[in-house]
Amino acid sequence: MTPTLPLELQLHIFELALPPLIYRRLDERASLLQSLSLVTRSWTAWAQSQLHEHISILHEADSESLVRAMKRLEVKEAQGYPLKRVALYFDAGPDARAVMRDAPGIIGQAFEAWLISNERAVQLHRAVGLRRLHIFDPTRSVQRMDSHHLPAQLTYLALHSITLASTFNFERFPRLETLLLDQVPPSGPIEWLQQVRHTPVRVLCCKIYFPILDASSFVQLARLEHFALVIDERLTRYDFLPSFTKSECAVSLPPRLRTFTLYAASESASKAECDGLQALCSQHKTKLHVKAFPLLETLILDDVKTANQWQSLVPSDSQLRILCCREPFPTLETNTISVFPPSLLHLAFACRTLSLIQGIRPSDPSMTPLVLPPKLATLTLLSTAPCLGDEPHNPVAVLGAACWRSGTRSHIRTDVDSADFAAWDPEEFAYSVGA
Repeated sequence: MTPTLPLELQLHIFELALPPLIYRRLDERASLLQSLSLVTRSWTAWAQSQLHEHISILHEADSESLVRAMKRLEVKEAQGYPLKRVALYFDAGPDARAVMRDAPGIIGQAFEAWLISNERAVQLHRAVGLRRLHIFDPTRSVQRMDSHHLPAQLTYLALHSITLASTFNFERFPRLETLLLDQVPPSGPIEWLQQVRHTPVRVLCCKIYFPILDASSFVQLARLEHFALVIDERLTRYDFLPSFTKSECAVSLPPRLRTFTLYAASESASKAECDGLQALCSQHKTKLHVKAFPLLETLILDDVKTANQWQSLVPSDSQLRILCCREPFPTLETNTISVFPPSLLHLAFACRTLSLIQGIRPSDPSMTPLVLPPKLATLTLLSTAPCLGDEPHNPVAVLGAACWRSGTRSHIRTDVDSADFAAWDPEEFAYSVGA
């Protein structure tokens, strides 16, 4: 007979092997628990109890979604499964506002909640049982959030793409131990660090955008043990790291700080800044972890509506090798392609009309012809629009001539069938040229 581990040890191993309770791993965790519950009866009770601790509510177009969710909650209670975690996903609208009005009654039963919504009316102060809260606003449409919208008893607060009101006060959360500010614009309370110092915050993470972070106030976080800073010089406006290299500034670290994690693009933190930070951490016996962003080599813009200019999306000093775009995407102007990074090897555009690339046509025939990136190997254009004939300055002719001059292989197809256009997969294209 094959020896087996005791059941208690097996279940402990499973607990350690389960995906962590973070937003992007919730579905994976549920799928694994469902599989484990079907392997053997000895695992079923444990796996189902883990499954029933969490519920996800996806708000659909019909108004019955909340009713169905409430019935599921009643079933859990009847079977004796306590609800510990809940995830709410929904868009703005009249029904969504109704969900938000009832959300405290649903979330209030849980210990932890994920709220993924672009609904403006976020009011969770009545969710008295909640201790851990994650709020995501994918479209940044939530109006400036104030602290009185949230329950005061929170110990963990993660804000993702949320704009804080100037009246937001972190002192409202006297039990707060973990604070995550992920792309939170610096338009919130100026004295936020002075507010946080009056809370028992032990863990603080600031990513890309965050309220002003000054070194002199940072040292006042007397209870802080772990700090993580994620910066990108193109997106983050900061004067925090440079302060560690200024000899005239006597900068210190919080007295209990055990770890300082810096995650940055290679060009966002200079060697002098890192050396100054290393010396400071050594002096305070704080462990310093410096990690660099991997260089972006492939960028796919598929149905991306943005007001950003190409220069901000594709900086000329990046190491991009493959750029693939399917409409809508920012309009190509006369000099757009010429300022793409010189490392670019493969470029593809798919657009139903040629209006998005009309700007590359020179308005004056005597103008300097279009110049492509020096290493560009292939240029692909796919469009359902008919070719504009043999006019020398139509965009198709301009691209073709530029490819001929630079020795770039061109794959230009116009008047493409709608079905073929829809079937074209930008990810498959990027994989094929990058393999």
